Amino acid sequence: MTLALLRESILHLHSHPLHLHALTPIKFAKIYLRALFTHSTQLNSTPHSRELSHHRSPHHTQTAAPPTTTIMGKRARTSSQQPIAPNPVPAYAFLATLEDGVECTAVREGLATVLFPKTVAKKDKSGNDVKAEGQVFYNPIQQFNRDLSVLAIRAFGEVYLKEKKEKKAGKKRGGEDERGKERKAVAGWGDRTQESAREIEVVPETEGGQKKEVRDPVQERPMKASIPPKFTILDALSATGLRALRYALEIPFITSATSNDLDPSASQSIRRNIQYNKIHAPKTIDPALTPDAAMSKIHVETANATHHMYSVLSPPKPRTEEEYANSRPRDHRFGKYDVIDLDPFGTAVPFLDAAVQAVNDGGLLCITCTDAGVWASMGYSEKCFSLYGGMPIKGEWSHESGLRLILYATATAAARYGCSIEPLLSLSIDFYARVFVRVRRSPQEVKKLASTSMMVYNCDSGCGSWRTQSLGKRKEEKNKNGDGTYLKFGLAMAPTTSSECPDCGFPMHVYYPLPSSPSQ
Repeated sequence: MTLALLRESILHLHSHPLHLHALTPIKFAKIYLRALFTHSTQLNSTPHSRELSHHRSPHHTQTAAPPTTTIMGKRARTSSQQPIAPNPVPAYAFLATLEDGVECTAVREGLATVLFPKTVAKKDKSGNDVKAEGQVFYNPIQQFNRDLSVLAIRAFGEVYLKEKKEKKAGKKRGGEDERGKERKAVAGWGDRTQESAREIEVVPETEGGQKKEVRDPVQERPMKASIPPKFTILDALSATGLRALRYALEIPFITSATSNDLDPSASQSIRRNIQYNKIHAPKTIDPALTPDAAMSKIHVETANATHHMYSVLSPPKPRTEEEYANSRPRDHRFGKYDVIDLDPFGTAVPFLDAAVQAVNDGGLLCITCTDAGVWASMGYSEKCFSLYGGMPIKGEWSHESGLRLILYATATAAARYGCSIEPLLSLSIDFYARVFVRVRRSPQEVKKLASTSMMVYNCDSGCGSWRTQSLGKRKEEKNKNGDGTYLKFGLAMAPTTSSECPDCGFPMHVYYPLPSSPSQ
C-alpha cells in the first residue's frame, strides 16, 4: 500500500503550466500521511525495537524522548500547543558500549543505527591529543526527508528495473530474430552436417562388450546462477552514513551503495556504523537478506564528492597480474550510478554538473537544497541569481518559484550534455526543498528547453496578478513531403506586458527564468 500510493503520485505527473505543487508539511501530510505512517510503524514496531525500549542494561540505556518530538523525530507542538522545541532530540536514543570499551550514543532510525562516541580525541593549540566531548551530528528534522527518500527510491527502483528488464528482453528477441534468419540461410547445409556427424559417430565399448553411454557435455554444464539486475546508489555527502545504511537495509533490490565523505573521521564513523549494524540491526526489509549481507553492499569512499562523481566517467582500469592471481574484483568505483543522492549543507548547485554526468541514462537524482532564504526570499536575490541562474519571486508562491529555480538549474546543467530531466516529485518543506528528477539522454528534448522556460512579470506590491513570457517558441510544421511533421524553433515575441500592472497600476517586477512546465 505504501509504495502503491507513492508510485501513483510519481507516475501521474501534474502538467499545469504554472502551478507546480509547492507543498507545505500540512498539505503534504494530507496526501502522504497514511503511507509514511505505515512505513514508519512497520520499521519501528519490530521485536528488536520493543526490546530496546524496555532494555535497561548498562550497555543499552534507553533515553526517553521529550513530548515535543513525534515518533518520526519531527518537530511538533506539545499537547498544550506550546512553541516548537528549538533543539529537538532523536526519538530513539540509547547508550551502547562497543567491544573496545568505547561508550557511544546510539540513535536508531528506521532499521539502521548510528553511533556517536561520547568522547573523541582532538588536538589542542599545541598539537597535543586531548579528549573532548563528542558531538552528535544528527538532525532529527531531516528524518522526514530520509523516510521520503527511502519510499521514493523503492518506488522508482521497481519501475526502473522493470524498464531495464523489458529493454533487455527486447534486445534479446531482436538478436534471436537475426540469428534465426542466419539459421534459415544455412539450414540445408547445417542439417546435412548434423546427419553426417551422426553417421560417423563412434560409440566406444567397454571391456565387457557393452556400449558406453555418451553424455552431452552441454547438458552436464552447471546452470548459471541468476544474477540480480544492477541497481547502485551513491550517497555523495554521507556524514554518518545513515542514508546508505537505511538504503542497504530497507531497499531489498540494491546491489551496491557507495557512502562518500571528504572527512576521514566521517569515513571512520561510517565503517564503525557498518560493523555495528552487521551484528545489532534487528532485520532487513527482505526476510531472505541478513543484515550482514546487506551491510556488505556498502562501499566507503573518502573523496571530494564532485571528484568522485567525475571519476566514474573514466573507463575502468585493467586489473594487474596480482589482482588476477588473488581474484580481486575490479574497482567498484568505476561505473555510473542508478541513483545519486545529494544532501548538502546549503545549496546543491556545485554538485549538479558532476551528478548529471555520473547518473545512468534514466537514473534518478535526489536533490536537497536547505538555503530557502536564498531561493524563496528577496533578501539575497543577487546570490540566488549567481547560484541558480534566476531571480526569486516575492509573494505567496515564492516557494513554488524556488522549486522551479532548482529544477531550472538542474535542467540547464543536464542540457549541456544532451540530457533532459523529468521531475517526478518536488517538495518545499520547512527550510529546505527536496526534488526527485530522472535524467534521460534526449537531445530532442533538450531543444525544447528554451520554449519551456519563461519569464514572469509579477505585481508583487499591488494586486498580485502576474503575466508570463516564454523565452523561445516552437511550432509543429509539415515536412517537404507532406507525410510528416517536425518542430521548428524560433524567438519569442517582445514583452507581454508593460512596466505597470494593467489591473491596478502598480509596478510590475520581472523574475527570470523559470520552467513553465514541471514535465519539461
